[in-house]
Amino acid sequence: LCYTSPVWLSTEIDGIRIISGRTLDFFQRLPDEVFNVFDLLSSTPGAKLYSAYMDYKYENQMSEMLLNQLKSSRSTNGLEEAVKECISAASNEHDPSIQKILLKVKEKFYLL
Repeated sequence: LCYTSPVWLSTEIDGIRIISGRTLDFFQRLPDEVFNVFDLLSSTPGAKLYSAYMDYKYENQMSEMLLNQLKSSRSTNGLEEAVKECISAASNEHDPSIQKILLKVKEKFYLL
């Protein structure tokens, strides 16, 4: 970001507010749940479930393999943990379209 006018910084409990003559921006640390689900190299259950949903949506055969991995990880309750991560990521997301996708992930795969 580049500001052409003076800015004021205001600390908040969960981030920092940047106030300029024309804009108001808020920066906060990315919640772990959001990072875990959307990180390209993440191997968390939530990331696998999100990838499975996107593969399913675009008719890719990988979705079946990812779901089988989640279902077979009995020691960690893979599918249940994945759904919880996606719901938590949705609750920390500010973009309604991304929230809808994350909730569709839960809706599509939770009852399998």
